[in-house]
Amino acid sequence: MEKLAEGLLWYVAFLFSTTLHEASHAFAAFINILFFGEAQYH
Repeated sequence: MEKLAEGLLWYVAFLFSTTLHEASHAFAAFINILFFGEAQYH
């Protein structure tokens, strides 16, 4: 049961860190739009 609780804790930590990582991409795109006025695509 202890391993299950530890696994769930790691899963929550993974979701939180992935959410912050993806939010940083969105924030970078937002800043890019503020400075350049449009989205920049590669």
